[in-house]
Amino acid sequence: MGLLNGYGIKDYRFSNAGFMHTQNLSYRILIKKSTIKLGYSVMYCKAKNIYFQGILPYTVIYLGNDFRFNFYGNFTSKTVDVQAEYLQAILDTNTASGYYILATVKFNPKNQAYFVFDKYASKDSFLLIDPWYIT
Repeated sequence: MGLLNGYGIKDYRFSNAGFMHTQNLSYRILIKKSTIKLGYSVMYCKAKNIYFQGILPYTVIYLGNDFRFNFYGNFTSKTVDVQAEYLQAILDTNTASGYYILATVKFNPKNQAYFVFDKYASKDSFLLIDPWYIT
């Protein structure tokens, strides 16, 4: 269990008056020369006058409960890495969620190929974003 006095914003604002409560748990499993890591995080704070760009319209300043959680996994080996994560934010007035999968194929130390798939969705229809496929 941890406490963080902040809201995950890029700009530092001294006016934040609340605490963000966090909890993170992960397990690492070794399999010969490979590693699997699985875990989750949970976060909660009482937001006061915060902009949540990408979740709420840019004109809305939010006051209320901010609850977030995620599940993640990571597989690492000599030739292939795969990382995946699902995230969700739940506000009193809205929800947003998304996930991604990132795969890396390691041909040698200087040559690698990356493949990414991600999707983000918000309760507000103006924020629906089609999935990205990146190679």
